[in-house]
Amino acid sequence: MYIPNKIKLMGREIDIINDDLACDIDGHLGQSLLTESKIIYQKLAKGKTLKQDCINVTILHEIIHFMLWVLGYDYNDEKFIERFSELLYQVIQQIDGKNIKK
Repeated sequence: MYIPNKIKLMGREIDIINDDLACDIDGHLGQSLLTESKIIYQKLAKGKTLKQDCINVTILHEIIHFMLWVLGYDYNDEKFIERFSELLYQVIQQIDGKNIKK
C-alpha cells in the first residue's frame, strides 16, 4: 500500500509523518493529532521493524479516526476502528493486487 506524506479530507490537509519515537511510549503504533492535522506512525517498536501490513493497518486506523471526527461521529471507539481498519486493509490488498502488472 502506498503511504503518502499528505492526504486531504473534506478540504483539510493532513500530514502523515513517520516518527519511531513518538508513539511507542504508551504502546501505540500511531497517533491522530486531530487539531494539528497530523497522523504520526512508527515503523519500529521496541527496537524491531514492524511488518508492512502492520504499518498499513496502523495508518488506516489513524485515518479512520480523522474521518469519524470530520463527520461528527464517535472517533474514540477503538474496538470499531481497529476492526474496520483491518477489514478495509483486506479490501485494499485485493484491489491493489488486481492492479499489479504480471
